[in-house]
Amino acid sequence: MKKFLGMGIVLAMTVMAAGCTGQKAQAPEKATTQAETTQVEAAAEDWYKTVLEDEATKKEYPYYALVDIDLDGQDELFLSTTEEHFIGDDQKACVMTYYEGEVKTLQEIGGAAGEYWIYGQSDATLSYFSRMSGESHIVLEKLENGELKEISTADYYGPHHYTEEDNAEAVYLIDGEKVSTEDGESYYEQYGNDAGALTYEKY
Repeated sequence: MKKFLGMGIVLAMTVMAAGCTGQKAQAPEKATTQAETTQVEAAAEDWYKTVLEDEATKKEYPYYALVDIDLDGQDELFLSTTEEHFIGDDQKACVMTYYEGEVKTLQEIGGAAGEYWIYGQSDATLSYFSRMSGESHIVLEKLENGELKEISTADYYGPHHYTEEDNAEAVYLIDGEKVSTEDGESYYEQYGNDAGALTYEKY
């Protein structure tokens, strides 16, 4: 990928943003010339290119995806150790955004029995799905003001796996409250179906 930023912005963003560490990269505080203003605008539009050009990031996360989570015209950057949607116990992934002049990590997943993200374009949501033996969970999120905010949750417990009681039948919860199997399955179909899960490509 071609270089597109001034060296000061490139170095600052690359060093601080690499590796999904959660560190923030500061953009210039002010632009005193037209050239500097143009550089700041370019950083906001194409910030992810700088992250992807960083060699340490490429080595740690060789796969990526771009998704405009909140439909504001600016993509968020997903990085992964695998091209598959399923992030297993020996894999990891993260999602980053550029907000108010800073590159920041929004969320990191991996190291569990199985996790993935599903993007819902129709309502601009991001589902974080996780599972373990006999149970699974969904956290439905929206990107607002540079943060992923939880707006809803769903939980599934197979027979004899519900922690609150010995359940002979499957238990579904939405926002912590028991619901019918029909309602639980409907929620999971809409927000937890892995057919819509994010996959990644090599860069």
